[in-house]
Amino acid sequence: MFEVRTTREAPAQEVNSMSTSKRTLLDVPSLVERLKDADPGKRLQAAADLAALGTGAREAVGPLVEAVNDSTEAVRHKAIDALGAIGSEAREAVPTLIRCLKDKDATTRTAAANVLTQIGFEAVPLLAQVLAGDDAHFRCDVAFVLSQIGPKAQAAIPALLHALKDEDDRIQAAAAKALKAVDPATATKAGVG
Repeated sequence: MFEVRTTREAPAQEVNSMSTSKRTLLDVPSLVERLKDADPGKRLQAAADLAALGTGAREAVGPLVEAVNDSTEAVRHKAIDALGAIGSEAREAVPTLIRCLKDKDATTRTAAANVLTQIGFEAVPLLAQVLAGDDAHFRCDVAFVLSQIGPKAQAAIPALLHALKDEDDRIQAAAAKALKAVDPATATKAGVG
């Protein structure tokens, strides 16, 4: 077991007082190295510091995607948070985040759904593809993410219309809700009220 060090807040505060360009140049490479440290507490802190950098940590997306598979749950969660802080520039994380929607841990699933929503339309094509999978619960989660993306998920309309015809009532309901959020006019035309 490891101990999370809560006294390491000072570096993040110091980092926040610097301009984004200076923070990026000074910290991202060293933080990426710390993501690989044997000590889970150091990996956790590195992910937290990268999250504090927000879009300034965009060059760390690849290593953060790797950290989403960390053996320590807290590190995985913080890596997902950091990807969310990077936002739409974390689009290369979409396949990994979609896989996280199947994770056995509810916190991981929720965090991944939130980050996919933040990434927005960049995630839509792959979300639309996986909407046709076999796992009903997973497909409902995907439809939920599309509903949260809203009108920016226009590219998923064909997949949502197809899901309205699914044999599973849960899929139909999730697709209907998503379609209403994405394109209310199309939902009305499809008989979704």
